[in-house]
This record gives sequence, C-alpha cells and structure tokens, in this order.
Amino acid sequence: MAQTAGATAAHSLALMGDTATMAVDSVTYAINIGAEYHKETVGPRAAARIEIGASLLSVVALVAVTISIVISAVARLSEAAAEKDEDVDPLIMLIFTSMNLAVDIGMCGSIVLRRTSGLGAIGYCKSNLVIMAVYGHGAAA
Repeated sequence: MAQTAGATAAHSLALMGDTATMAVDSVTYAINIGAEYHKETVGPRAAARIEIGASLLSVVALVAVTISIVISAVARLSEAAAEKDEDVDPLIMLIFTSMNLAVDIGMCGSIVLRRTSGLGAIGYCKSNLVIMAVYGHGAAA
C-alpha cells in the first residue's frame, strides 16, 4: 500500500508497474501456499492443478500489467512536450528505491545468516559472490 501511494505521489510508472507485479506475485504465492496447505484435503493432483492455474493466471496478469505500463509510457512520452505537470518526483523515487534496496539486502543477509548459522555468513557471502561472478551460478551447498 505504501508503494502504491509513493508511486502515485511520484507520478512514476516504474514504481506503479513494480507495485502491480508484486501484487500479482503475492496473489500467486497465496494461492500456491493454500494449495500446498490443503493438499491432503483436495488431493495432490488437484493441488498441482491449482498451482498450475495460479502460474497461468500470474503469466496472464503480468502480461496485462506490462502492456498497460507500456501503453501508459508511450502516451506519457507523446504528451511530454504538451504537458509538464506529471514530472516524476526524483526524491520520492530515490526514497522508495533506497527502501526497496535496503529490504532486499536485509532479506539476503537473513537468508545467508540462517544458512551459515551466524556471522560466518560474511565470508560465505563474499566467496559465494565471487563464485557466482566467475562461474555464473551459485556455490554448491
């Protein structure tokens, strides 16, 4: 909700598109978690069908969001010379992208710390990044 408000205040199609794709992903995750949770009730085959349906719904919704954002971007670019009232607010964009980056780094850190059981994750993270850069994939656990 905060990102939707920020995207609207900043007049940013990029933030609005990011917000919409995160909403689609959240709905897809919720459906998949529900299918997994009720697997014994509905049966594994039905749960698999629900998960596949959620994935298809996600693809269709993401394509619709992409088309909508592209159409809005083209319209904004074609009207850019005529109207300057909807300029993107760079301060709001910087604040929200910084917050998103901080959350992503925090999530990565928590996963690495959990995986390596403590502060040894710092060395693990550095070595894993080097391996990823050299070989193009993560290290074997």
